[in-house]
Amino acid sequence: MTNVAKVSHEDLKSKLIQAAIHIVQNEGYTGLNVRKTASMAGCAIGMVYKIFDNMDELAIHVNADTLDKLDKCLSHPCSFNYPGEAVQKLADRYIAFSRDNFNLWSMLFEHRMERALPDWFRQKIAQCFGHVEKAMAPLTKAGPPASVDHAKVLWASLHGICSLSITGKLDTVGAQSASTLAAEMINNYIAGLAARTKRKDSFRE
Repeated sequence: MTNVAKVSHEDLKSKLIQAAIHIVQNEGYTGLNVRKTASMAGCAIGMVYKIFDNMDELAIHVNADTLDKLDKCLSHPCSFNYPGEAVQKLADRYIAFSRDNFNLWSMLFEHRMERALPDWFRQKIAQCFGHVEKAMAPLTKAGPPASVDHAKVLWASLHGICSLSITGKLDTVGAQSASTLAAEMINNYIAGLAARTKRKDSFRE
């Protein structure tokens, strides 16, 4: 009986997560609620709270699935002729992912947990961001702390471009496409890193 109960619990958990993902995909984060999720998964509302402590816990599993999808998107092998091109291709993939999965992508930043994020979720974030750090490493010519900071600054800027573009706010100021703006931002940032490195090298001489 124990094994059967365990399988049933995991099966229902998976159904509830998939139901929640479907709701967010189609209605956005604001459309997610326990009654709708239970109905779509074919169970009673009370069963949701037997699987998850609260809706926060269900929401974070939806976000975890989105991070898995993003990680798969960013980790797909690609060829590049120079390090900066690798960063640009990651940026293009991120922009495309945010457009193709707008509601799920938005929920990553809309949902706020009342307690600290669990370690397993933080690891998923780190895994996704690791692709950016790896692409930036050859450009920074610095140790891990500095290269991570550069990657964070660059990706935060990219996220801002994505947010403004997808919500249509770039159009109000007659801005170019997100990809064009991202390319300009990345090229300028990389050029700035190269100039800074050159100045430091000249001081050493």
